[in-house]
Amino acid sequence: MNQKTRIAAITAIILYVLTFLCYPAPGRDRAHDEGMKYYHTLERLYIKWHDGLFGSRRYHERILRDFLNDLQGKNFRSDYNYIIDNDSSEKIIVKCRFSGYRWLKIHGPVDRESVAVVTQGKRKTVVSWWRGTGLLAVSGRVVRYRLGRDRFGDTISLYLEKIYLHLDSPE
Repeated sequence: MNQKTRIAAITAIILYVLTFLCYPAPGRDRAHDEGMKYYHTLERLYIKWHDGLFGSRRYHERILRDFLNDLQGKNFRSDYNYIIDNDSSEKIIVKCRFSGYRWLKIHGPVDRESVAVVTQGKRKTVVSWWRGTGLLAVSGRVVRYRLGRDRFGDTISLYLEKIYLHLDSPE
């Protein structure tokens, strides 16, 4: 095996592995869920806005804003990319686990009953959640939105009436 073949093989293996590290496993088919359709549409529009070349960025931003205006008052559900980051008596913080999906920030009061269902009532589960393998989906009714920018790049902040957590159950 010569040097060029070896480099090509190593490059192919690295790209294959990185593909699975950058994108979470698709899981079971959730196309029937209307909230998930909104999530995937929002993701597609965000990518077009974020990657927009000179001149087309404002065009894609306008399309994104129109979609977000239509999304207000509707139920939205994210993919299974979130974990419970903090649990205190006053505030529960839910944050995205994957750096590639940190463009979507979800704000609002978390429903305590859905937290109890997800953690099965055990506080220790919440405290050690970062060690767990379970990922959560976040859902709720969209009240408002904000387009912004932070250290990770362009962001979309969705403000939900109440945040409901859903644990991905293996089938």
